[in-house]
Amino acid sequence: AVVQTATYTVDDLETADAEEVEAPAVVGGAKDCVDDAEVCEKLFHGMTFFLGREVPREPLMLVIRAFGGVCAWAGEGSPVAESDEGITHQVVDRPTQGHRFLSREYVQPQWVFDSANFRVLAPCDKYAPGAPLPPHLSPFAREDDYEPEWQTSLKELQDVANKARRAQAGQHADAGFASLESAGELQPEIPG
Repeated sequence: AVVQTATYTVDDLETADAEEVEAPAVVGGAKDCVDDAEVCEKLFHGMTFFLGREVPREPLMLVIRAFGGVCAWAGEGSPVAESDEGITHQVVDRPTQGHRFLSREYVQPQWVFDSANFRVLAPCDKYAPGAPLPPHLSPFAREDDYEPEWQTSLKELQDVANKARRAQAGQHADAGFASLESAGELQPEIPG
């Protein structure tokens, strides 16, 4: 089962309701998970990542596999070749690519870490090769710490994902995750 992740853009979320945003677009393979541990296990379920030679392979493999994804790379031991059409994401750290496959998303390594840290598939367009990256966000920041605008945006996206997950699982919209705080209204303002 291939998980679609390119079905939304940042602008789509500005006026979206949880019912309007397709669950796979923001929640990946964790579409019916209501427990944070289960979300962690399944966020990248159904996704195959091809890791470019220039990216830190071991840390990316650890995170991708822990969150349910499959990793591939150039060389011995890779479960799939770079040309495999089942690859959903190519993780690269170069601004330009010699050959691009239209069937996959191209993202910088920070996309993997931000998506895992916030338990939501961050918008791929913000992490495109060569694009200036959003600020790196620590999942360990305290509530009284400075919160960059991008962190606020990801938290709002997280709320969209949580509402979509609860709807998929058949739970009432007011039911919450034990480890994630509800932020109320669903009008994310994601910086462009």
